Amino acid sequence: MGCCYGVTRTRAPERILVCRSGGEAVLPLLRAVVSSIRAAMPEFRFTSIQVNMNLRASLHADAHNLGPSPFTEFGPFTGGGLWQFSSTGPPVLSAPLWVLCPVFDPHCTLPFSGARYSAVVFAL
Repeated sequence: MGCCYGVTRTRAPERILVCRSGGEAVLPLLRAVVSSIRAAMPEFRFTSIQVNMNLRASLHADAHNLGPSPFTEFGPFTGGGLWQFSSTGPPVLSAPLWVLCPVFDPHCTLPFSGARYSAVVFAL
């Protein structure tokens, strides 16, 4: 399960850009993500934040991002990580810290058990 906040594209054929705020309930979480990414990668500019809970993303490549996207995963889980098909980087990205994912290369979430949360920040 996941949700994107900020600027995102709809699944409509027109691919309309929309802005989701999520309301007051998610503000502490979004502030924590913004604070964390700014501390880790102060030069990275983003338009959107994807927050996931126990999401096992299938193999895909992102088509609309402007470049590599930082991601992090956290929680009481084992396994996980992001597998990527890349000739230039490691095959598995995993860390409780922010790691850049080359999103144009195919990638997916590896199996995990427990409660796994992840966040991705990106620019459209």
